[in-house]
Amino acid sequence: MTCFYGGTSGKFSTDSPNELSHLLEKELPAIYQLHPGISFPGGVHAENRQNELFEAHNQPIGISWEHEEFSKGSYSSWGVGQFALFDEKDESFGEEVRKVFRPSAGTIFFAGEHTALDNPATLEGAVESGERTAKMLKRVCTNN
Repeated sequence: MTCFYGGTSGKFSTDSPNELSHLLEKELPAIYQLHPGISFPGGVHAENRQNELFEAHNQPIGISWEHEEFSKGSYSSWGVGQFALFDEKDESFGEEVRKVFRPSAGTIFFAGEHTALDNPATLEGAVESGERTAKMLKRVCTNN
């Protein structure tokens, strides 16, 4: 389960598991109401991310978007007047892609929520782009 916090709630100290636990405790009644059978075998005492692999954790972990190394708390958003540029489509290696994010020289491929065709700026878009890019790479590597 992933809980996202925006605004001031999303700006917690990554050095304070107690602060994160307090945020999570406020959400537990709603979580239990929405998911009556849910259980947390490792407890609900939040901890800071110690490992890049989320599977290594057995308790809720917290990552403040503000401190996230790459996203810095944001997702893609096109500016005024950029829609036509970013919406133009092309075909590459048998897949429809956003023209500005098409592969370069068959060696550099782009993936991520910003390249998604149907759901940009979402987790679904990130998955969609990863699957599309994997198909293109497979075609490049197997020549079909």
